[in-house]
Amino acid sequence: MMALEIYTIIGTTAQTITVEYTNQAGTTGRTSPAVAFGGTGDREASRFVMVPLQLGDTGGKAVAGVTLSGSTGTAGDFGVTLFKPLFVVPGVSGAISTITRNGLFGGDVPEVIDDAALFFLARSASTGTGTLQGTITLIEA
Repeated sequence: MMALEIYTIIGTTAQTITVEYTNQAGTTGRTSPAVAFGGTGDREASRFVMVPLQLGDTGGKAVAGVTLSGSTGTAGDFGVTLFKPLFVVPGVSGAISTITRNGLFGGDVPEVIDDAALFFLARSASTGTGTLQGTITLIEA
């Protein structure tokens, strides 16, 4: 899978972005569908904006470049992260007990190779209460 990882805040002018990549079969010149980039909610540091693959692709091996439709108004810093989901806990609603009941710490995680870079990726819906509601995913980057 691919995502745009925002390292320093970008501008408030919403644009779209596409990613050119090599797919799982080694086919170069593949282009992702356009995704929203910049603007409110899609510009903050540490944001992980998911990038879909071209129809028929199941993965990406390398990134050749990105194309931004225009300026967001502020020069920020971002990169494209390729990753593989290892374990997903859908529908988390605030309590760590939800995670343990669904097996994350009960042995349901697939084998992880030595020297893998592991991250928890939390995609949440804003509830206004500070409570996490959404999905937690363990990924290998």
